[in-house]
Amino acid sequence: MPRPKPYIILLLMLGLIGTVVILSLASGVVKVFHFPSGSMTPTIRADDFILATRIFSPEKSVKKGHLVVFDAGRAHHTFNSKFIKRIVAMAGDRIEVIGGELHVNGVCLPERNGQFPRPAPPTPGFPKVTYPLVIPPGKIFTVGDNYANSLDSRYFGPFPVDAITHSADRIVSPAGRAGKLD
Repeated sequence: MPRPKPYIILLLMLGLIGTVVILSLASGVVKVFHFPSGSMTPTIRADDFILATRIFSPEKSVKKGHLVVFDAGRAHHTFNSKFIKRIVAMAGDRIEVIGGELHVNGVCLPERNGQFPRPAPPTPGFPKVTYPLVIPPGKIFTVGDNYANSLDSRYFGPFPVDAITHSADRIVSPAGRAGKLD
């Protein structure tokens, strides 16, 4: 029996890989998002396209520090889109204001862009988030990496962990910024 030519094997493998990629994208297991906002700079810029993986049991798989995509309408009734933010507190964590800055379990959130996170000012249409705040079971608290320009849990409070739909994994475009997200 003759052996298949190497280029035939290569074409079949590329076809199989292409099929898997197309099926993953079509089913929503893997999705590309674009968030044209500066709320996550410098980590994610307004022109970045993000590859994200579907999370089927967020209550079991997400942790503090993860970048997640969530249904913002579950966080506050006025939203009807997806947001991307960083989880900073989960059920049982205590958020308080010390020296005007947010602390989780007594530790100040890290400095980003030369700033430390502060509580949100009173904002019409949003509930006043009061501190100290212990995150209730089944809820999370998220903050954008650009503390000065992020509409996040500091404005609308903790929200259900099952509002999370995807884990943000990589920047896929522009090519000069492509790579794994931390």
